[in-house]
Amino acid sequence: MSKLASDTSNSARLAETIYCIELLDDAKIIDKDFIRGPNHLEYFVKVVTACPNLVKLRLSTDHSAREYLELLVREQINLPSINEIYATPMNGTCNLDKRTLHIRLNLIYCNQITTLIFYHEGVDMEEFGGLYKFISNFRNLKVLDVRSWNEKQRIDIARLMKACTPNLEALRIFAFRSVMNVDSTFDNATDITQFKSLKKIFFHVLSISRNTLEFIMANFKNLDLFRIITPPPTLRDNSNSLYKKGEAEPFFQKLILYCNDITTSSISMMYEENQERKTFIIPSKRLAKQ
Repeated sequence: MSKLASDTSNSARLAETIYCIELLDDAKIIDKDFIRGPNHLEYFVKVVTACPNLVKLRLSTDHSAREYLELLVREQINLPSINEIYATPMNGTCNLDKRTLHIRLNLIYCNQITTLIFYHEGVDMEEFGGLYKFISNFRNLKVLDVRSWNEKQRIDIARLMKACTPNLEALRIFAFRSVMNVDSTFDNATDITQFKSLKKIFFHVLSISRNTLEFIMANFKNLDLFRIITPPPTLRDNSNSLYKKGEAEPFFQKLILYCNDITTSSISMMYEENQERKTFIIPSKRLAKQ
């Protein structure tokens, strides 16, 4: 890989053709000297700074990842075309320091990032002003992928959308210990209907409130994909809903009509009514576009 560092430094044409760099802890893919050799950080800087069209940088979370993350945070290297910086996997196998460094690194390039994928499990988000404040820094965001295994975390979709830009096209939340709701104190006058570009929603959460689904149906009219994965029981919170506790049937009828207009939808959830547990399913479907 030292040869690549030399080649990219000496050939502007070659460097201009590199759009994505992935550092994986695999000798079959990348020379070990590049990842763990004595000059690996020097080679890395030479490569990334020589590639003006580099848009994606992906790091594995092996033992070397922290060095690269620390280097990028410390040096704040000029990456004029970067729009995605991802470290994989950033789940429980990755320590807290690496997850925090990854969040800091994305924040440094927040004006350029269009795809934000981050794990904030255990991270003190107050360091960044809280989850919603952190997201609000990314003013060119098109894809937001929030991942967390924090227990009993509440994610307010109204506040989340207020933090996003109207250019958002896809929203994915993988937080199977978290609850999604809309806080009753949220300013309902906030204009969320401007998100006409939002096409894809995918939630994998512990539970979802009825008013979250009402919020989605009321504000997102252009979805092509709508998918919810949750363990039972799913629909646990009926507070602040337009429907009373015993009005599950008209609520779900409205949800069915909403999903009928979506190209790809899949919802499965359980709820309780009159002390009886019931199941509501919208099977996975794909409709041919007219």
